[in-house]
Amino acid sequence: MPRAALLICALIATRAHAEPPAAEQEPSSRRDKIIAAATIGGIHLAYATWSYFAWYRGADIDDFHLEHTKWFDAKEYSGSADKFGHAWSNYTLTRGTTAVLVAGGWNRFHSSLVAAGLTEVAFTLTELEDGFVFGFDWKDVMSNVSGAALGVLMENVPEVDRLLDFRVAYFPSRDFRRAFRKMNSVDVGQDYTGQTYLLALHLGALPHALDTPWTSWSRFVDLSFGFETRNYSPAPMPRVDPREQTVFWGVSLNMQGVLRAVFPCDTTGRRIGIGAAEVLQIPYTTLPVLSHSRYPDL
Repeated sequence: MPRAALLICALIATRAHAEPPAAEQEPSSRRDKIIAAATIGGIHLAYATWSYFAWYRGADIDDFHLEHTKWFDAKEYSGSADKFGHAWSNYTLTRGTTAVLVAGGWNRFHSSLVAAGLTEVAFTLTELEDGFVFGFDWKDVMSNVSGAALGVLMENVPEVDRLLDFRVAYFPSRDFRRAFRKMNSVDVGQDYTGQTYLLALHLGALPHALDTPWTSWSRFVDLSFGFETRNYSPAPMPRVDPREQTVFWGVSLNMQGVLRAVFPCDTTGRRIGIGAAEVLQIPYTTLPVLSHSRYPDL
């Protein structure tokens, strides 16, 4: 799936449970439902058609092969950051597609199942294409399914959605900027050195967290579990710093709480910002507290 489309879907996902879905109580016409369904169906049909002509037409089935790697392999080309990328992309696309269907008047639960199914079809096409070039990796498929399943859960269980977010923080790495200048590379999705994946727990959403003025700060702070790799992809030129794979516990700025405090009135701009903040973390707004790193080159 083109990475630009995923980022667009991240912004589309503004009608998720970040705010009470008041629009669902408004009557929707049959025309609205048809437009929403046709929009999503058209996007996925176009992607499937493009996939066939781009990858599968004339492909030799004998070229298809499997890739054999371990989970979280520190020597793998991305240091396993791609597995988190697969999960986040499927999660974001599932929520974004659900948001479009719900906005058109479709039932949220059914919409989320359709969204997850269409997302898995699209990503499975990509995984099959990888089988002809890099090798088919079943762990990518499992990551895809996990992300879509999390999206379905978050869409249908508001209690979980109020507590958790799955986000990515991204700032273009030095090596990506070099590749952009010298080779016009815009493959943001492969810039794993610039990405940090976070599973964030909203402290302000815990029971009684906001009952007293002394704990009102908790609406701005998340407890985060993070994963990141450095100096894997794009490959540093020349390679000076060693490859590094890191997991950590830390604290992150909860931009949803900030936006609710700065813009107390419900507006379209606030909903867009809060929706984007469900899947995107502003770079340099996370502070690791406890971390563990591996250096496969040392």
